[in-house]
Amino acid sequence: MKKFEFLTTLLAAYLLVCLQISLDSLGFWIHGYIQFPVLAIIYSSTRKMPEISWIFCVITGLWIDSLSINPLGLSVLTLLGCNAISLRIRKALIGKTLLSDLSSGFLMGSLYPGLTVFLLILFGESPVIGWRFAISLVLSGVTIGFLTPYFKNLMDFILAQLEFKPVAGYRESEIREIKRH
Repeated sequence: MKKFEFLTTLLAAYLLVCLQISLDSLGFWIHGYIQFPVLAIIYSSTRKMPEISWIFCVITGLWIDSLSINPLGLSVLTLLGCNAISLRIRKALIGKTLLSDLSSGFLMGSLYPGLTVFLLILFGESPVIGWRFAISLVLSGVTIGFLTPYFKNLMDFILAQLEFKPVAGYRESEIREIKRH
């Protein structure tokens, strides 16, 4: 992953975190929350160097925690755990890109809220768990699972459009060296 790809994906992750925070009121209407920042982490893990996805987990998790009421570091731990599981599944389904995209999107979309609640219980908090939480897990998993291939294609298209391309018809000069006497 080049520096430009890293920065562009990081900007997309920030925009997805802002989208997630701004659409929190929508969660009351659909009885569940869709975890959009997970898309950027899945995309970074599909690129050439999945090690970068660990950095995205930390940065995105800190953004989520600082813009929401989560305790600082909770989303980082949750995203790191989800990323480890997603990378393991991608390795098992190597060569089947659509299936690995759908399965890692579904798992990360549904495991993120589940691991968050599990960690809150471990930290001594008492989160509200009920039928809305179960609907939220399924809704987030299915939505992120189906959005993953589209987001991946969208990011590839954006990076292809922003990438430097040489001018068509440009030919290097035949003269390599100018000698002056």
